[in-house]
Formats: sequence, structure tokens, C-alpha cells
Amino acid sequence: MTTPARSRTGLRRPLAIASVIALVSGLFLSFATPASAAVAPGKPTNVAVTISRNTASVTFTAPANTGGAPVSVYTVTAEYGGTRKTCAADPTRSPLGCTVTSLSFETTYNFSVTARGIGGVGQPSTSVFAKTPRFVSCTETNSCGGSSAQGGDSPHGEHGNTGTIECVDDNLDLLSRGLGGAMYALEIDGHCLVLHRFNTSQTFDIVTRPGFPMQILVVGGGGGAGGGSGWEDSTKSSGAEPESGAGAGGAGGNVLSADVRVDPATGAFTYTPTDPENIDGSFVYTPTAIPPGSAPFPFSDPAGRTLTTGITVGFGGFGGTAGTSVAGSTVGGQGTAGGESTFGSFRAGGGGGGFGGRGGDGGAGDVQNSLLSSLRAGGQRGGSNGAYFGFNLGSSPTIDHAAPGGAGAAEDGHGPTAVGTTGNGGSGGAGVVPVGFFASNAPTYGSGGGGGTISPASPPFAAVTGGAGGPEGYGGNGAAGGNGEDARNGFGGGGGGGGTDGSVTVGDSNAGVGGNGGNGVVFVRYLALAVPATPAAPSVVAGDSSAILTITPLADTPDQYVVWVVGEPDKQCTVTPPETSCAIEGLTNGQDYTFETYAWNKAGESESSADTLTITPSADAGALPYTGNNTRSLGSLALIMIGLGGGFTALARRRRTIA
Repeated sequence: MTTPARSRTGLRRPLAIASVIALVSGLFLSFATPASAAVAPGKPTNVAVTISRNTASVTFTAPANTGGAPVSVYTVTAEYGGTRKTCAADPTRSPLGCTVTSLSFETTYNFSVTARGIGGVGQPSTSVFAKTPRFVSCTETNSCGGSSAQGGDSPHGEHGNTGTIECVDDNLDLLSRGLGGAMYALEIDGHCLVLHRFNTSQTFDIVTRPGFPMQILVVGGGGGAGGGSGWEDSTKSSGAEPESGAGAGGAGGNVLSADVRVDPATGAFTYTPTDPENIDGSFVYTPTAIPPGSAPFPFSDPAGRTLTTGITVGFGGFGGTAGTSVAGSTVGGQGTAGGESTFGSFRAGGGGGGFGGRGGDGGAGDVQNSLLSSLRAGGQRGGSNGAYFGFNLGSSPTIDHAAPGGAGAAEDGHGPTAVGTTGNGGSGGAGVVPVGFFASNAPTYGSGGGGGTISPASPPFAAVTGGAGGPEGYGGNGAAGGNGEDARNGFGGGGGGGGTDGSVTVGDSNAGVGGNGGNGVVFVRYLALAVPATPAAPSVVAGDSSAILTITPLADTPDQYVVWVVGEPDKQCTVTPPETSCAIEGLTNGQDYTFETYAWNKAGESESSADTLTITPSADAGALPYTGNNTRSLGSLALIMIGLGGGFTALARRRRTIA
């Protein structure tokens, strides 16, 4: 017997209505019914705080009432003026406690402890107030590293101390990022810088991660000065005016500066030339991080391999020889040019040599100063350096015997000045004073050498002087008779011109040789390496028995970041820049964890970061990014499933009936 359709419809309608009621009830219960009827834990008691520098070890006793279930985590909070620092304590460890790090010095904090359970977070404990001490630098006798500073639940102490490093030469083993030359620690504008001075050719080795900005000052070698000419014996007689001239001064070497960047991926140097007298220190005061995702230069890493560049220091030029009183050899010799100084491919040329005095042989076409017709003329031109020129007497000098000065790195050389029937030697051109490169009292580099003149003891001449080696005195002074002065090595100054022959004695010449130019120099400076800044708390994503930690890179890239489980320092991972993430395995699913990190480099270790957010690993956390516990009761989930199943069944039957 067939059942009438109307009767079947009458049976389906109550089923659909019941399914809808079950679905709505399940949804309501899911969002309205608490996951557990348990209550929050009570207040922890017996809170005790022990301060060590800017950390606080806090211990306490569990509350008498844990809310009907075990406590999942304790949170210690240190609060001052709205700023909070926290740490998480494992409820299974004994004694209960954890260490709050990165506190401010000389600050009174309010410490309290809360307990979290199934029923939520309980009321905070009674407050305990404690004050951190004033700041004290870390020294050999006051160590700040290891567990004494960070608490026994962290892996600190493996990579040196924490804290500020004093900017003094004794700490260069920690402050320096490179090796080579003479090294100095300088505090400029409130920043600690390391300065390398290269007086000889060698290498500069970067022994930390490349990529930090540097500034260089490169000074070429100074040119040698010309020698004075001799007075030919055949024309010598008592009371006669000497037929001879002095040597011209040598030029100072070029003085150039540049901002230098090093590509951390390739090790290539990029140079941006700057004005050496207006160097902007802000370029090196602000470190540059290695860009995330770039591969580090393969020859510079924490294992100790280095990035090397060549340094060349130019020698000063030799002074010219003095002329004699013998016919055919009276001309003064020209000084030789100074050598080029380099940092990698950045180059500063040396200064040119000054011309020697004309003498009786100066009219020949194969000598340097053949344009001069007067036997009494000094060397025609002071040395030039490409940027500035030595003074040129021309073909008909108006002052006898005296010679011009060489060019400086910042100014042309000067001509001689008349004194009676002769004159003083011309002064050398000014050098460069790189005030911004040094802390104070910056010396002068690249001064021109002064020109020589005749001896004031040669009658009937008035008292005269040789030209000054640049207005700052770092080039060689010209001689008033006798040998020209050598320029000081390490400043790139030109040599002083040799004095001319004024002796009336046949067979005797008192002409002087030209002074030697000074050797150049190369300087490198950069922001000193410091203990890394305290990194931010890592971001964390829970996995199956694991967690992925991602750090925020610091501006000054450290060698490595160490990330660990708070309370279990043996569970850790490391991040080597430019990487930004690492994973910690072996965690227990269902247990709450927090994490901290510190950064380290050759100088030492940073303070620990703040704690991360608490996460709970789960076996099914890998399906979607885990956002924490969001549990529903089994009853509410069952009602949802019943309602959904009944609803779909009724809908399917209704569609068949309509069809």
C-alpha cells in the first residue's frame, strides 16, 4: 500500500523544524556558553624581588586556590609610569619565578604576579616595589655578562659581556670593525669612532660583517723642491753680485676624502667624493643594516674570514741636487714628484717637484728652466699638483736670486717678495685642514714648500729669508743659503727650495739641495662597534611541537640573534643575518610558551628582548596560522553538527518531492 504524498509531507515538516531548532540552539550555546565553568586562580603570595643591574629576579608562592585546575602560566609585571616589562614563569618549575630584563637604571618599579588558568587570569598579587641601581660600565672587574646579569634562565654569556664599552684605546679589540695601521678611539659629537692611520702601504681588513659606512681621507706624497744653482768660478770676485739663483718649492700632495659604502653581498666599495674641509660626520654616525634577503659577502662572517682592500701611501719626492761652481754643472736640479696614495681604487696624486736655480747652464734647451735668461734667476716654477699651481716667475723675473713657492692642496704657490736688491723666497700654498675628520686640533695636509733665496751673509745683501712652507708650516721652508728643509712625513707637504751659491771663493759653492717632500698618509674612520641594541620581541607562530620565531633586524647588523624558550634556555635557535627567522623544535603540545632573544657581535651581547606573546603548540596548528586557544564545549559542537545534518537532510528530501 502506497503512502499518500500528503502524509509524507506531514512527516517531513516536523523533522525540518526540529533540525532548525537544534542548529540555532547549537550556535547559541557555542557562543554564549563558557568553555569551562572553572574560576580564575587566586593571588600569588610571598613575592620577592632581587635586583642585579637592570634585571630583576622575582620569586613567589602559588595561590592557595588555583581555580579547580592547574595554573598554565604565571606572568610577572614590572611597571613604571605606564611602561611595563614582563616575564613568564613556568608553573612546573620550583621555585616559582622568572627574570625581568631590560629595565631602566635608577628607576623604582612596581612588581606584581598574576596566575592564568582555565577560568582566566586571576587578580594580581600584592605589589612589591624595588629600585634599579645607577648605570655602571662593564669592565673586567665589573662583569655584566652571563647569568649574573640576565638570570639563570637565559643562554647569555657565550659571546662576551653586555653593557656600554668605554671609548678608549684600551678597548679597541672590542670597538674595531677592521685591522690595519695605527688605531685610535675618538669620541666626536657624542659618538665613538675608530680611526685607522696608515703611514705605510699595507692592507685594511674588515673583520666584522661588511656593509657599515666608512669615511676616508687620502693624502698624496709631497713633491721635492729644486736645488740652488752654483756661481761659476770664472765670474767670482770679491764684491761682485753672485750669478746664481735658489730652488723653487715642491707642491703638496692632493688631499681627497670620500664617503665609502661596502656592498654586503659582493664586497664592492662605492666612493662618494666629499669636501675634505667640510666632512659630514652624520654619514658614519648612522649605521646601515644589511638588507633582508641579500646574501652576505662570502669572505666576511663570524667564522673570522675577512674582506681586504689595499692601501698605498705615496712617498715624498726627492729634493733636487745643488749646483756647483764648475762650469757645466752650475744648474740646480729639479725636485721629483711625490707618489700617489690610494684606498682601493680611490686615488690622491702626489705633488710636483720645484724647479732648480738657473745658473750658468740654465740657458740650454735641455734643462728645466730654459725660458729664463738671467743667470741670477731662481727656479722658474714651484711644483704643481693638478688642483693648484706653483708660482711661475715667467721668462723675465724682476727679483734676483729668490725662488717661488710650490702649490698647496688648497691654494696656489706664492711669488718671492723684494728685499733690497734681492728678495725673500715665495711661500708655499696652503694645505687642507680637515676639521670635521678629527676630534680637535686638526693638522694641515698637503702644504706647499717655500722657495729658497740667497744667504743674507753674502755681502752686500740685506737680511732675507726663505719662503715658508705654507701658512700652516707643514711644508718645508725654503733656505736662505744652504739646504732646503724637508717636509714632515705623514702630512704630504712639499719640500723647501735650496739656497743659492753666494760664496766668492773659487772652487767653493754654498748652494743647497732642495728639501724632500713629505710622505702621504691614508685615514679610515667608522662608527665603533658597540654591543648591539636590545632587539624587539620576536613575532612567533605556533606549530606542531614547534614554533617559528621572526626577529626585527637591528639598524646595525649583529653577527647573530639567539632566540630561546623563557625558562628553558637549552631550547633555542639562532638567526644569522640577513636571515630573519628560525624554528625551535621539541616543544610540548598543549603547553604555553614565551620566548626572548638577544643579539651579539664581536663587542658582546645585547640585553634580552621583552617576552613574546604566549603561544601554545598544537598537533593541528600547521593547518592554519595558530592564534591561540579558542576552545568550544563538545556539547555545543555536537548540537551544531546535528543541526547542520538535519537541515541538509530535510532540504534534500524537499527538493526530491518538488521534483
